Amino acid sequence: MCVCVCVCVCELRAVGSTHEANQYSGNGMENRHTFLYFAYGSNLLKERLQLKNPSATVHCVARLKDYRLVFGNYKGLASDRWHGGVATIEHSPGDEVWGVVWRMSMSDLESLDSQENVTLGAYSPVELSVKTKGHELNCRTYIMNSCVYAPPSPQYLQVRMQHPCYRSCWGRDSLQPVVNAK
Repeated sequence: MCVCVCVCVCELRAVGSTHEANQYSGNGMENRHTFLYFAYGSNLLKERLQLKNPSATVHCVARLKDYRLVFGNYKGLASDRWHGGVATIEHSPGDEVWGVVWRMSMSDLESLDSQENVTLGAYSPVELSVKTKGHELNCRTYIMNSCVYAPPSPQYLQVRMQHPCYRSCWGRDSLQPVVNAK
């Protein structure tokens, strides 16, 4: 079983119990003005996500059951930005992916879709159920289409490693089961 923990204790402390205690109906639309987004890749980094999505605020840390984190490229083509594999998720019974649930304004939805190359067909938005302390939340997330497995690019890993949490959670050894999958 490959368990990919993307968030460490420093992030869990930052979230705190107040986010967990928020009243929430459980669907991906908190109200018609906001939505919940489950991030598992480079958008775990607040500074990256908020560049084009300023409304993003941490809601909680959560896990996605029966999925695993893998790295690859859309149709095998390395992106001009990352020059190698980037994160996506795929169904995998028994595995789980940890990530951050962000609360975002509907006004940022188009920007987020653009960042994930939805119009180009690279990723598809999906709504999946994630689990957090005592709650189940339906969140928007993205899954790469036509993924061809590839190791994460040095540029992609460098962005991840800028955050102290990534340095402790994403050492090279911890990536090997994910990179070598399938």
